[in-house]
Amino acid sequence: MAGEGPGFQDTIKLLYGYLPEQRKIVGMEILDSRETPGLGDKIFKDKDFVANFDGLAVDPQIKAVKKGSKSAPYEIDAITGATISSKAVVRIINGAHAKWDKRL
Repeated sequence: MAGEGPGFQDTIKLLYGYLPEQRKIVGMEILDSRETPGLGDKIFKDKDFVANFDGLAVDPQIKAVKKGSKSAPYEIDAITGATISSKAVVRIINGAHAKWDKRL
């Protein structure tokens, strides 16, 4: 599924995989981003951040939390120093999911 929305610097465009019968995200890839080099660009360069989206529950809604404090299946560890970019990815996926979930 595709999604896009504002990041810290500019629009972030992404794709994510979704299994409706399991209500889980099965991967995410950033297609286009102009986030700050060395910080915000970690939304696609940091393998741990990207791995947050493998098997991620969408209910009640995906939430970004401080790195190391993830405790629920719908939470992702935000990137230290790039919280706005991390939360932007979450907001984009939550928005796209709300739009498309009813159609699946």
